[in-house]
Amino acid sequence: MRQTLAITLTVLMAVTLTGPVAGPDDGTPIKGGTPTQPGEYEAVGTVGGCTATAITNTQVLTAAHCVCPTDFGTTGCAPTATFRLHDVFPVDDPATAVDESSTRTDLTIAGSVRVHPEFGQRGWLRDDLAVIDLNQPIDQVAHVTPIPVEAPTNTPFEGHALALVGYGRTGENCSGPSAGKRKVTIHASKSAWAVINFDDKPAYACPGDSGGPLLNTAGHVVGVASWNDNNGDSHYRPTSFSYNWVFNLPRPGWAWSSWEKVEQAGINSHQPGSAWCPEGTFIAGFDLDGDREISSADAPVIGQVLCAGLEEPEASSWGSCSWEQVEKQGINSHQPTPSWCPDGTYITQIDLDRDSGASANDSPVVGQVRCCSMADGHSQEWGSTYWIGVEKEGINSHGWGPPWCQDGAFLTQFDLDGDRRLSDYDAPVVGRAKCSRPGG
Repeated sequence: MRQTLAITLTVLMAVTLTGPVAGPDDGTPIKGGTPTQPGEYEAVGTVGGCTATAITNTQVLTAAHCVCPTDFGTTGCAPTATFRLHDVFPVDDPATAVDESSTRTDLTIAGSVRVHPEFGQRGWLRDDLAVIDLNQPIDQVAHVTPIPVEAPTNTPFEGHALALVGYGRTGENCSGPSAGKRKVTIHASKSAWAVINFDDKPAYACPGDSGGPLLNTAGHVVGVASWNDNNGDSHYRPTSFSYNWVFNLPRPGWAWSSWEKVEQAGINSHQPGSAWCPEGTFIAGFDLDGDREISSADAPVIGQVLCAGLEEPEASSWGSCSWEQVEKQGINSHQPTPSWCPDGTYITQIDLDRDSGASANDSPVVGQVRCCSMADGHSQEWGSTYWIGVEKEGINSHGWGPPWCQDGAFLTQFDLDGDRRLSDYDAPVVGRAKCSRPGG
């Protein structure tokens, strides 16, 4: 049975990077995770019966369902909430003779609540995020260092080791009581634009871990605990997708979009040439064949591209543009790799071969991409960024279909095969695309 994780800070079962920690007698996994040490993850506290994390000196991140009466929509959500820091050193009050900063204690700070406006609208507990804007900066109350949210471009992938932290319940099927703040590191079984999933029977989040942070190896927040299925399957909502909303950055949608013809005589997508998209617009998807439909003419060429421009007052023209090399030994365009375009720029053109010219070396790889920024200093960094699935049965990247990127985001990278990694199944299809919103 699916359950939200909203009772008391959840308990996580202890697992190392290589497997379960053995018990002293029978070798069974330890239930309830590893207790955090004094001073460890001090910025992770509680909001009511949920876990929450101070991500800046004035902002706390938790799950939307922790402050809302239902699992969908923002109606009736609490306008205010109180964040509790546990076992921390307070700031000394100079008006007293006692040095308060020498003794650990619990402290609370009130604040106003913002709930993601699309909470639960695109699926059960989707966009399950809430931010508490504190009435008082943390450093005026306690000696606690916030845990920053990871840059949105550094999205975790399947297999990455990530740490779960929370105050939730413990034990098999979350049947035991909370045992304070605990931690565990396990590997992601899935990482997509809407969810980071863990399917690990001996280690999982429980009720009360809701709102708790998911941390990468740099110790930065990459997700927020949302729900589990009471059988070891934990679901976190990625911060990279909602980055602009979390930090109150602009989120303009597209003003318009249009399909623009590219391929002519099999050459235009296999060499640098004139711009494909109108000035100030960027690619949100493309049709990976010559005749723009699924047929025997399908080939590793780009028939047309979907170009989209942002609503005003964002820039309506390009700033600087540059061709960026992609392909190295046939692998870079067939698996997720470091970003192709510089931060704050977006793809406007693609050279679909290895040697940057129309020749016998043409092959289903990306040789280089043309990346352009927005003019007049607009959005010089990426904001919300995510990898989103494209290919379904060999058709989605070979036909006239919906945009790959969500409204307001543009293409910054893609994985040019069906199974999203370098393998025998590589083919001239797009398995998934990396999309970015303009940031700050």
